Amino acid sequence: MGLKCSICQHSRRKEIEKDLVAQKPNFSAIALKYKVDRGALRRHKDKGHISEKIARAAAVKDVAEAKTLRQQVEEVCEEIKTVLTRAKTAKNDELALKALKELRGTIELLLKAQGELPDGNVTVQILVQESNQLTDIFMEALRSEIDPETCRRVISYIERRRTAITATPANPATS
Repeated sequence: MGLKCSICQHSRRKEIEKDLVAQKPNFSAIALKYKVDRGALRRHKDKGHISEKIARAAAVKDVAEAKTLRQQVEEVCEEIKTVLTRAKTAKNDELALKALKELRGTIELLLKAQGELPDGNVTVQILVQESNQLTDIFMEALRSEIDPETCRRVISYIERRRTAITATPANPATS
C-alpha cells in the first residue's frame, strides 16, 4: 500500500487547494506558506487530488472573467465604431482607415481569447471586408479628383481585381 498524500491529509487542505488552483503565488511560495513540500503540492495537483468543489469554483471564476474580458473588448469595439462613424461623416479617410485597422485587431483579439480563431480564415474574411470598405472610400475620392474616363477605367480595374480576389477561396489547401 502506497503512502497517503500529505496535502490530502493536511489540516489546511482547502486553503492550499484554492491557492493551487489560482496558481497564486507559485508552488514555492505556497509550500513556504503552508510549510509543505513543493513536490507534494505538484503531485497533489498533477494526480487530480484537488477537490471537485474547488476545481468547479475555479472554472466558474474563469468563465466569469472571460465574460468580463468579452464585455471589455465589445465596449472597445463600440468605441472604435463610433470613431469610424465620425471619421466617415467628416470624410477623414486617414482616420477611417486607422479605425478599421483597430476594429479588425480588436475583433481578432476577441476571437483569439475565445478560442474561435481557427486557422486564419476569419482574419482573411475580415481583411476582405475591410479591403472592400477601403476600396469604396478610395473610389469615392477618386471620382472627385480625376477626369471621368480615367476614373471609369480605374474603377473597372479595381472591380475586376475585387471580383477575382473574392472568388478565390480563403484557404485553397482546405478546399
